[in-house]
Amino acid sequence: MPNLTAEEYFKQGVDYYENKQFQEALQCFQKCVELNPEFVKAWNNLGVVQSDLENNKEAEQSYEQALLLNREHVSAWYNLGNVQSDLGNNKEAEQSYEQALLLNPEYVKAWYGLGLVQSYLGNKKAAEQSYFCSRINTLWYFSRHSISVRSSLF
Repeated sequence: MPNLTAEEYFKQGVDYYENKQFQEALQCFQKCVELNPEFVKAWNNLGVVQSDLENNKEAEQSYEQALLLNREHVSAWYNLGNVQSDLGNNKEAEQSYEQALLLNPEYVKAWYGLGLVQSYLGNKKAAEQSYFCSRINTLWYFSRHSISVRSSLF
C-alpha cells in the first residue's frame, strides 16, 4: 500500500467497500486506525467490513473501540447490536439498540433490530411495540425523504 494519510486510507476504504471489495476495504480501514487510533468513523467502518466478512468477534471489538472514543456514535451502537445478536448475545444487543434509540429515536433499523432481539428473548409485547415504532418511523421518514436505506457506514 502506498504511503497515504489516515483520511486518504479512509476514503479509499469507503470506495472499496461500496464496490464490494471487502478485503481491500479491510486493509484500508486497518491502516487508517493504525495511523490514527482516534478515528472513530474508521473504527466503525472497520467493524462493518469485519462483520461482512463474518469476523463478528473482531467487529464487536472495533465497534467497542469506536464507542470508547465517542459514546454518542449512533451507527456504532446499532452495528454493535447487530453483531451481538449474530453472536447470540441478545440481552447485550437489546441494550445496544436501546442506546442507539436514546440517541436517535427515529432510527428505523434500530427499532426493527430491537424488536427482533426482544422476540428472541421472549418479550412478545415489547417486540410488537418496537416493530410498530419501526413502521411508524419508516412512514414518517420516507414521507419526508426520497433516499433509500443504506448500510451503516460512518
